[in-house]
Amino acid sequence: MKPQVITLAVVWSIVWSAQGQNLVPNPSFEQMSCELFMPEISCLQDWSDHLLLDEVNTPDLGYEGAVFFPPSTIAAWDGNQYLNLECSTGNPEYAQVALLEPLVAGTAYCVSFYASHSQESPEAAPSLGAYFTHSPLTNSPFEQGIQAHVQGPVNFDATSWTLISGSFVAEGGEDILVLAGFENTGTMPFPYMYIDMVSVIPMPPLNLSDAELCEETIVLDAFAPGATYVWSAGATSSSISVDAPGEFSVTRTIGECAQQT
Repeated sequence: MKPQVITLAVVWSIVWSAQGQNLVPNPSFEQMSCELFMPEISCLQDWSDHLLLDEVNTPDLGYEGAVFFPPSTIAAWDGNQYLNLECSTGNPEYAQVALLEPLVAGTAYCVSFYASHSQESPEAAPSLGAYFTHSPLTNSPFEQGIQAHVQGPVNFDATSWTLISGSFVAEGGEDILVLAGFENTGTMPFPYMYIDMVSVIPMPPLNLSDAELCEETIVLDAFAPGATYVWSAGATSSSISVDAPGEFSVTRTIGECAQQT
């Protein structure tokens, strides 16, 4: 009998996050280069490197109970310390850090961090986000009209941390990560925001595409370490065997970032 050749359409919806190398140094703001009674951003390893480029719009380094204005009012998501950012239009603070390696052109990266705000702040910045650039900024991204590459839809709770995450496809060579309120709100009283546990992680390429089925069983394999799976047919294994034509999809979950082809 003449072999039957048919096309199997494979549609992917992949969710991916923190199982690869995090390219953000000192991601939860714990490593200090000097010792002070109260931690200061100028002593924060890696994140203090570019402070002299803009001495006005600089953030603080906080921890629960730290006496700033307003005081820090939440325990850190990870470790003991976190970043404090004023997000008023009058003083739009931002933080930036050199990544461990430049981003690769065409590669998708999972970007995530946790955010909250002071209980003393009556409002929250709606567009706290992340931006990638080839050189450090010398002025606030808000004042320059820069849009975030990844930002969160925000209904912040001052008593808990909100995960902000998304994917970013690099143009290539970006080696600076900037965190800020990109569409700041408020004058006085102002939104005073917290950031903790920042990650930028390369996402694996999606190599599977349409396949031909010639009187054989095809195995569709979506394996990744630590992942869970839900196929359109209901299977929850990392791979499925297909012996009939059709369109199949899989959701592979490792964290919070989404990638689709």
